[in-house]
Amino acid sequence: MDIESVKTITNGVVEVAKFWGPSIITAILGYSLGKLQFKERIRELEKKNAYSASERLFEYYQSREKELDESYKSINEDMGFLLGMDMGIDMALDSAEDKDSLNKTIKIYEVYEKMLPYQIKLTMRDLEKYSLQETEEFIKLKSFLDQNVLHDQKNNLSDKIAFLLEVYFYLQICNKMILEELSTNYMKVFVK
Repeated sequence: MDIESVKTITNGVVEVAKFWGPSIITAILGYSLGKLQFKERIRELEKKNAYSASERLFEYYQSREKELDESYKSINEDMGFLLGMDMGIDMALDSAEDKDSLNKTIKIYEVYEKMLPYQIKLTMRDLEKYSLQETEEFIKLKSFLDQNVLHDQKNNLSDKIAFLLEVYFYLQICNKMILEELSTNYMKVFVK
């Protein structure tokens, strides 16, 4: 190769570098900047979605607490009525057959009795989720599940009603604890 060829090749390489060099640098910087913007946008969306998810979870527990309050109010009214009927029949009637027929006609109690284990397990699961399994209330709920108090009291309606009222009272307290824990965690995340 002669010197002219080397000069021509060198000039060609320099011209190509003048043209492509800035383009390559611009492309690399543009890619890096776009990647950073994309990551930042993903972070913003994650924060927004986390906020929305927390908000929905909070609303769920609020509605669950309202449902439990309404349920507790209803069970108080219903069970108070049934307890009054049971006591009235105890005072008025001495026949065991009449008491058995009363117990057979009271079906509303059976609905509460069948739903109770599910409600207890659901509340215990939520207490565990928020590390509240060491609380007195959790231990009490667990003892309600372990006992067969409802099945052991087949002939004593007033004891069954008192037991149901006690369990629903603890469920109400536990759900308020969960809501309190959730709202505390909710505030920690978004108030920084």
